[in-house]
Amino acid sequence: MTRISINTFLVIFLSWFFVASLFSNSASASPEEDADKLKNLFSTGQKFLQNGQYENALPLFEEALKLSNESGSNNLDNITILLVIGLAQRGLKKFEGAIETFNQALEITEDASMETVHINLLNQLGNTYYDLNKYEEAINLLSKALNISRRLGNKVNIGYLLTEIGNSYMRMSKHVNAKEYFKEALVINRNLGIDFSNGSLGMGLSLGIGVAISSKKKKKNFNVYVIVGDGECNEGSIWEGAMAAPNFNLDNLYVIIDKNNFQQTGSNKEIMNVGNLKDKWSSFGWHTVELDGHNVKDLYNFFQENKNIKKPKAIIANTIKGKGFSFSENNNDWHHSILSKSFYEKAIKELKKE
Repeated sequence: MTRISINTFLVIFLSWFFVASLFSNSASASPEEDADKLKNLFSTGQKFLQNGQYENALPLFEEALKLSNESGSNNLDNITILLVIGLAQRGLKKFEGAIETFNQALEITEDASMETVHINLLNQLGNTYYDLNKYEEAINLLSKALNISRRLGNKVNIGYLLTEIGNSYMRMSKHVNAKEYFKEALVINRNLGIDFSNGSLGMGLSLGIGVAISSKKKKKNFNVYVIVGDGECNEGSIWEGAMAAPNFNLDNLYVIIDKNNFQQTGSNKEIMNVGNLKDKWSSFGWHTVELDGHNVKDLYNFFQENKNIKKPKAIIANTIKGKGFSFSENNNDWHHSILSKSFYEKAIKELKKE
């Protein structure tokens, strides 16, 4: 079974590598028009990839890699392109090709300065062997990534990899081994304040409702907090949950909707306009307010002052995507971009001006 559905891909794409450097700050000696062509090839291919159109994405990425090699682009550019080529090959079930591609990228990331990228590639390679039902090979690669993550102290990566290794053991019917990995992952996530970090968009609210119901049935005095995106409100399961919570009188449930007016591939208005979210949530029976999502004091006060309202509570938290820096504010390219050295230096410079 190929595990590169769009939702699984998003988890890897957003939580791990934050791929797509956009090549705008490449150390390439190529002419400016080559850099622009490279960026356009990558961006177009990326949109195809995100929509599951792997057959359209792959030739664009292959052309981008050829151009990148000819123009002398830096290693990070080449690794980025190799990564998405491998993902497209996995989507097309060209697993042997994907293995070769990921291994090619791994060779570039052997030095210690690229360990985070190395972890992601090991993960991708392990998942490709998982697709081929070669679970022992998958466990070996994922364990290497886990060991590096442990050394770096990256608990988010550790939790994710523990779950992936546990899944491989489950496929081998080694349930005792799987249980140990799942138990450790659960402890790590809870220590981070995350009871559930789900993959598919729209599932978090339903999980939160279940926990809130359990809290009431067991007469436990705790609240449940769920964070969703405004783009996530395109999902039908969100509105099923929005209808269910008032029905079960879940006044211990809070939902924070991060409203930055964008989702992965564009603006919400372009893709699926959700309209007035405050009115919508209110119409389902929620106590709903609209606040500045960047104002921590206002958010804190809301949680403190609305405890006695006998309804589930929803906050429409108005935010600015990429807030704080000139190059990222309201720029949807930064949905999954990484902070290069030059952008980092620019960010520090802008912070010092404040």
